[in-house]
Amino acid sequence: MLKTAIREDRYLNIELNARLTGKVTPDDQRMVRELVLGITERRLYLEYVLEKNLHQPFKKSRLAVRVLLLMGAYQILFMPWVPEYAAIFETVSLAKKHAKTSRASSMINAVLRRVLESRDELLDLSQANFQEKALFWGFPEWIANLWRKQYDEQTALSLMEVMGQQRGVSIRSNQLAGSISSLHKDLVTAGYEVAPLSYSSSGMRIERASELSESEAYRKGRFSIQDESAMLVGDLIDLPDRGCILDLCAAPGGKSFHLAEKYPNCEIVSNDIFEKKIERMEEEAKRLGINNCSFTVRDAGKLQEDWIENFDVCLVDAPCSALGLIGRKPEIKRLRKPEDLDEIIEIQRGILKQAVRYLKRGGILVYATCTLNRKENENQVAWLLEESDLILQEIGKPIPVSRISLEQNSGMITLMPHLDGTNGFFIAVLRKEPI
Repeated sequence: MLKTAIREDRYLNIELNARLTGKVTPDDQRMVRELVLGITERRLYLEYVLEKNLHQPFKKSRLAVRVLLLMGAYQILFMPWVPEYAAIFETVSLAKKHAKTSRASSMINAVLRRVLESRDELLDLSQANFQEKALFWGFPEWIANLWRKQYDEQTALSLMEVMGQQRGVSIRSNQLAGSISSLHKDLVTAGYEVAPLSYSSSGMRIERASELSESEAYRKGRFSIQDESAMLVGDLIDLPDRGCILDLCAAPGGKSFHLAEKYPNCEIVSNDIFEKKIERMEEEAKRLGINNCSFTVRDAGKLQEDWIENFDVCLVDAPCSALGLIGRKPEIKRLRKPEDLDEIIEIQRGILKQAVRYLKRGGILVYATCTLNRKENENQVAWLLEESDLILQEIGKPIPVSRISLEQNSGMITLMPHLDGTNGFFIAVLRKEPI
């Protein structure tokens, strides 16, 4: 699997779940996840370390050799519970089997022993500067500099340091399938370690979440797996008992389903441009017992005449650079490129422009992204305020104001992983002025 990840730079969580769930023991699952996600997270630094100890460029080595070197170096540097001799011995044994030549296994043995000899120095950040710390945490220079410029140096360092430490999972209770207290009790009885969320009362955190999607409670549709930051979108939307909600970029569906469960008498239109994703959402709706969602496959950037001024709420969880998700998806560090950002901003504006037209007078537009980039967040809202007759709405409940991180003005909040324990996330709430 590491071979695939390194060769193709793919998103890993879905593939990990597909390959591991129900097929290996929980202990082996944890080991494989730690290796795959940890190496992906620290890959830039591991390659830098290995490059210094090789006689040829790291990328010129055979793929099997590169994978083994990364595995061995990661265990030596970042898995202190693995004995040193075991990390080297097991990697060399695998080299004899997979690298096929005694020269390769000898080289791997020598390189890993040199990494071990300099381990204390490699892990010591006491004299490191900003760029060296960014490299140590596996961040490309452009993301580190973006955060330093848009926030400040200490915030950027804190973000990069904490994003590799997020391992728990949050779940949202399905209000249609029983109370949250009952779900809590049943999960504890099933052996899960459960803790409350920081802001949302809609769910809970599961500290050790292996095989969670195979639990009886999950099969019965009693919860969805969703980050707390995303739950806050549903928590913030306040409607009368009846109304019509459009979720323009709905996949994978968590926010649509949250609203459907919260407002069973409302009509939810869940739209996405990808048909396959909508098919998976339809299956998920059945698991959750939701019957007030309808599903459409349309381009959110193009005007849909039959939606004009039809909705009380329009939710735009826009396509974005996803920099706030790096803690959960470390491969974003490598997959996302700085040149992507301008194109993303134009796509977001195209969708927002149409979303405004779908709102009834007095209706609410909720704009959300899972990124930490002012150009996609605050600047987009500023642009929208100039281009439309929307006004920002105050955000208070249900989020304790004293714990909102970094900034809160009348209608925008930014959740920061190092302060809030969530993914990096942005939410803005705006209202279309009544005539």
